[in-house]
Amino acid sequence: MREGLRRGNWESLALTVPPASAALLRQARDRGRTLLDFDFLGRLAHFLIPRLGVEGLRGMAEMREGIEHLLMDAARRALSWDDLVQSCVSRRYPRGRVQRHILHILLGLKHWENRALQRLGPPYLRVLGVTPRGREILRRSRPSRNLPLIAKASPPPGRWAQMVMAVEHRSAALWELGLPHPEAETESRRRVVLGE
Repeated sequence: MREGLRRGNWESLALTVPPASAALLRQARDRGRTLLDFDFLGRLAHFLIPRLGVEGLRGMAEMREGIEHLLMDAARRALSWDDLVQSCVSRRYPRGRVQRHILHILLGLKHWENRALQRLGPPYLRVLGVTPRGREILRRSRPSRNLPLIAKASPPPGRWAQMVMAVEHRSAALWELGLPHPEAETESRRRVVLGE
């Protein structure tokens, strides 16, 4: 679907998503809020990876088996996302793994942070959108929930929750950089989407 939209084939939406979703995607496109081109990530990586150096890359999440050297060489040559990723793909390093490594680097996700995220799990539940039925489900689940439920992008108290929220904010900021009309600090202003 994304590839079709990237080529400007918005009519293909009717074949792949429900009409309400297609309408929302068209509205987002008209407001400059659709991310269809990932080449900006390639340009960021072209700048950032050589700046970090091999030693800096080694501290990033899941960086092992010498992939840092491969990424360093590829980032110096490639300016687009596809060129960067494709120049690293092999039987040893599949496309998904290469993309994850590059995103970890762009987000500044350190190895120990990633391990902690995996080991400790989420410190909170964040509601992004809800329907009346969803509200009822959330209300009924309250007695059995072990995690706090948040609706705004401010974490509950605690260092762990603040670290996870910081990763969320960095991810949102990176996404904004790729939009035709980026906005600053959208994550901190985001409100829950209330459905019908």
